[in-house]
Amino acid sequence: MKQFCGLAFLALLLNFLTRDNVATRGEIVNLKNPNLRNGWSMKNLSAQNEENIVNSHGSDDVTDKKEDGEVLEGQKGSPKKLAEPKVHAQEAETKESLKSKAQNAKAEAEKAAKAAESAKKNTLDALEKVNVPTELNNVKKFAESAATEAQKQENIATEAEKKVAEANGEVVELQKLKDEVKKAEKAAKKAKKLQIKAQIAEQAIKAQVAKTEAKKAQKDAEKAKTEATTAKEETIKETGTSESEIVTKAVATATAEEEKTQKEAQTASEKADKAVEETQKEVDKGIEDESKETSDLEDILKSVKELASSAEDASKNAKKEMTKAQIAAEVAKAEKAKIEAENAKLLADTASKAAENIAKSSKAAKIANNVSTIAAEKSKVATEAADEAAKALDETENPESKIAEVTEKATKAVNAAEEAKKEKAKAEVAVEVAHAEVAKEKAQEAKEAAKQVADKSKLEKAIQAADKASEKANEASKLAEEALSNLESLEKETGEIVEKVNAIEQKVQTAKNAAIEAHKEKTKAEIAVEVAKAEEAKKEADNAKVAAEKAKETAEKIAKTSKSTEKITEEVRKATEFAKTAGDETTLAATKAESEIPSEEKNQKELLDSIKQKAESAFQASQEAIKAKTEAENFLEIAKEVPKAEAAKEEAQKAATAAEEAKTEALKIAEEVNKSDASESEKKKIETAANETAGEAEKAATFAKEAADAAKDTNEAVTLAVAKEKVEKALKAAKEAKKANEKASYALIRTKKQYALEPLEITSEAGYNITEKEEQVKEEIEEQKDKASEEEEEDTLQTDQTEIDEVDISVDNEEEEEGAADEQSEGEKDTPEKEAKEEQASGEQILDDKEAHKTLAEKFKDSNPAKTEGDKILETLISDVGEDTLKNMQQDLHQYFKGK
Repeated sequence: MKQFCGLAFLALLLNFLTRDNVATRGEIVNLKNPNLRNGWSMKNLSAQNEENIVNSHGSDDVTDKKEDGEVLEGQKGSPKKLAEPKVHAQEAETKESLKSKAQNAKAEAEKAAKAAESAKKNTLDALEKVNVPTELNNVKKFAESAATEAQKQENIATEAEKKVAEANGEVVELQKLKDEVKKAEKAAKKAKKLQIKAQIAEQAIKAQVAKTEAKKAQKDAEKAKTEATTAKEETIKETGTSESEIVTKAVATATAEEEKTQKEAQTASEKADKAVEETQKEVDKGIEDESKETSDLEDILKSVKELASSAEDASKNAKKEMTKAQIAAEVAKAEKAKIEAENAKLLADTASKAAENIAKSSKAAKIANNVSTIAAEKSKVATEAADEAAKALDETENPESKIAEVTEKATKAVNAAEEAKKEKAKAEVAVEVAHAEVAKEKAQEAKEAAKQVADKSKLEKAIQAADKASEKANEASKLAEEALSNLESLEKETGEIVEKVNAIEQKVQTAKNAAIEAHKEKTKAEIAVEVAKAEEAKKEADNAKVAAEKAKETAEKIAKTSKSTEKITEEVRKATEFAKTAGDETTLAATKAESEIPSEEKNQKELLDSIKQKAESAFQASQEAIKAKTEAENFLEIAKEVPKAEAAKEEAQKAATAAEEAKTEALKIAEEVNKSDASESEKKKIETAANETAGEAEKAATFAKEAADAAKDTNEAVTLAVAKEKVEKALKAAKEAKKANEKASYALIRTKKQYALEPLEITSEAGYNITEKEEQVKEEIEEQKDKASEEEEEDTLQTDQTEIDEVDISVDNEEEEEGAADEQSEGEKDTPEKEAKEEQASGEQILDDKEAHKTLAEKFKDSNPAKTEGDKILETLISDVGEDTLKNMQQDLHQYFKGK
């Protein structure tokens, strides 16, 4: 309560003492203090000031009311007037401190903003030197944003400082001033961070510029290497020999320096990429990121600076190595120019000698000698300059100081070489003029030769060609004289001579062309004579083609008769191909005769030879076509023999099959008898007959194989004689196979006969009735009569097995047919009834030969091929071979077996 009263008294005292300034100061305070503007009374101002008085230690903390009370109590006995000066003194001291801080913050913000702006400008300037990839665009925007934002922070700091400065001499809130100072300091700090971020971007771009320059240096080094290599290759091409030692060294140096440049450029690229990578992290976070302190950003800046510095160092090294490569390239160029000049000197000298050889006493030869001497002088200059330039190859410390000098020497060598080349060109054109003189003389000779051909052939084309040859010869003479006059003017020319040289060369060439035309007209006259021969060759080729086509038609008629068709077709193809070739060659000969006559005398001769060759080729092709046709006809005759061999093969195979069946049946019978109770003698007889059957079957199989081999050889024969021989062999084998089959059949019959006549014992079975057996025998005799027709059919089938007449081919002579018929008749008499009726239940001996023969015939019938099978074979043979061929083959076979 006491404290409150003291404060109230002090406020009243101050109000009284300062009443003269209340109105003025009240207005000012109202402008600065919104609380007062909102209606606060003046008597509350002292309390408000007391609450914002800074403590005695000079800190930013304001004292509370308790502290103020203690201060006042400590001043007991002092006048109340002393309190206000002390408060104002502390307030002034605090304001000055805040003002200083605000000014410092403003200065720092301005400095940061300027640094950020500078970094941005440097970034933009650097970006103009490089191709901006996407990530660098982002870095650029980052730097721009950082600079812009730094400027904003500078403005904030400036505004805050201004507010603090304007507070001088005014009663305002200290806390508000402190807030403005803090705002300024915060803006300065943020501007500093933005400055560092902008500088990080700047360093990244610098690194990227270094990378770009290093890569450019690498490309320049590669270019220098390429130029040196090209100079080396051109030098080799120019001289036609191995490269110069200096050029080789220059190329090696350029190559080595290019590799070093590449290495340094790689280093710069890696460092720059890493710098951009570090920067990109901050770019991705944006300028608004406040996660890092200024010291952290400074560490990043330091790292990026180091990377940028490394990239710049590598870039400088790359440029240095590139300069060495360029020096090497210039040396190579100079050396190339030196060699070119020397070569020009040699060529000029050669041209001089050539002109002298062509026309020793002519003006053209004299001019060629003069310009050759000048070319030698220019060559000497080029050599000296190139040798001086070559010394720079050993410079390793300061190549930049040598590049200009080397380039100058190389240029001097190149210019001297160019002058030498000009003199060489003059010498060479002099040679051409001399040649024009020679061409003029040859044109006159062609004119005379064409006239002789025309007079001899009396052909209209030849006469016209001779007249034109004379005209062209006169033109060549005139142009040669004009070219010599122009050469005399060219000798003293020091400037550009290309057009003048071209003009002389054009006249010389025209003169040469006129001479060539004269010679071409002579050749035309000669070709006119050869064309008639070519046309005759064409007619012969056409005739050959027609013959070949006839051969083809003949071959196509028998294309399906045998496997020899492939050979026939191939020969027909050859005949057709050669016939076509003959026609084509003849056509080409006629076409070439109508084509443009070549300019070169050698080519003109080749054209004449070509026309002759085409005509000869047409003739040879026609001969080959006829030969192919003959071969086709030969294979056609062979093909006619193949069906005979195939038929013999089929017959032999049928005989072998039948014999094999007889063998199987005979062995089966022998096995059954061997298991029965027959006597040993009977068993032996049957076994002997069965073995004989087997032996004949094996012979038949052997002969069938021989027939098959002979048929195959016939099909593969290449001559008619061989084919006929193989057919003969097949027929013999077929005949032998049939004989073996017949013998096997007869042996089988004997085996069956022995088996049928084997005595059987009558058993004493219960209920056995002899009368029933006798009745059974009678029934069998009656059935024998009913089977007469079947026996005749069996006779026919037996005949089918032994005779080839089933397919209209006679393979037996008449005597063999009669013998086979007799043997079959004998076999038919022994034919019995079916095996079921032959068997008897008792052991009674059956000695009826007639019944036994019937039983044997019945069994033999089942062992022979069916007649229907023969019919199928017949139809197949007739379809594949053809009736005409079969008839011819039948006659041949009949004559063959009849002759046997």
